[in-house]
Parts: sequence; structure tokens; C-alpha cells
Amino acid sequence: MRVSLLAAYIFASALVAAAPVAANAADAAAITHVSPDKADHPIVDDEPTVGDKPKPKPKAAPVPAAPILTPDTDAQTPLLLPLRWTTEFPEAIKAGSYLNLAWEGGSPEYGFEVYYIPRWPMQRVYDLVPIENTTSRHAIWSVPQYDDFPEGTTFIFGVKDATGGPGGNWYDLTAPLPLVYSAPDARGFEAAIKAKRA
Repeated sequence: MRVSLLAAYIFASALVAAAPVAANAADAAAITHVSPDKADHPIVDDEPTVGDKPKPKPKAAPVPAAPILTPDTDAQTPLLLPLRWTTEFPEAIKAGSYLNLAWEGGSPEYGFEVYYIPRWPMQRVYDLVPIENTTSRHAIWSVPQYDDFPEGTTFIFGVKDATGGPGGNWYDLTAPLPLVYSAPDARGFEAAIKAKRA
């Protein structure tokens, strides 16, 4: 009798232990597939199924677009007009006289530098000689005396915006203008011009 009870107990224990294994095996079969070349290594499916149909994927939430950055027009630097001479320069500069200089464009907020560059034969170094630093758009220049420079001297007049910048819009230069001793008549004036250019 004791043997029968012991056998019944062992049999019942085996059934209880086998039940969760079978349940786990059934669950695993529903979410796994067997690789054909590796039958003994089940691989968990990336896409679990519900019955025979694939489980629907959740839709991704829309990602808000990045804001489009537009330049602040109020913070932009205003465009400056090119700096240009408006003076109608003569063909020669009379020594000891006065020359009215005027220009347009640029930025009077920071001011302008007005200068001339004297040049003469055999000169090796060219220097900028200041005429005036001003915030207006005109200046009056007192022309040096004829004897202050070597014979054959010419002047180049320049004006530049104090802010500077790329390109050629922030300054302007004249062509070389000869310095003459006195104001000649029309014939003498032309002769003086030719002599200075020779």
C-alpha cells in the first residue's frame, strides 16, 4: 500500500511540473520561428504576430519642422552708396590757390578721411598727406606753393570712408593732376599740361 501511494505521489508531482513547461512551450511557439539552418536555435521574431496576421506597428508621431530663420531687417546694416568725388577737378592745380572738394556716398556717421598723394619724378616712396578728417561731405584745401615740391609734381586726391570695407565702394581717387605755378591763359595752360605729362 505504501508503494502505491508513493507511486501516485511521484506521478502527480510529474504532472504538476510538466504543466508550466507545456504552457511555456506553447507561448514560445506563438512568438518564435525556427531558422531552417539552425533548427535548435529559435530566434525571437522581430515582428510578433496576433493569430495569422502581423501585429500593426504604431504610427510615429509627427516631428515639428524646424523654424525657418529669417534675417531681422531692422538689425541689418544699411547699404551705403559708393563713395565718389563730385568735384569737377581742373586739368591742373594752381599753386597757392584753394580747391573746393566734395563727394557723395559713404557714411557720415563715422566720418571721412580726405588726403592727397604728391608724386614727382624719381620718387620711390609715396605718402598720403592728410587734408582733413570730417563728417561732412566737403572740404576746402589750401594748395601748397609751387616751390614746396620738385618740378613735375602731380597730385592724386583721395577720399575714403573711415569704416573701410571690401571692394572699391568705400574710397575714391582722382587721376594725377599736375601742379602749375600760376593760372596761365588758354594757350599757356595747355602747354603747361603737356609739359607736365611729358
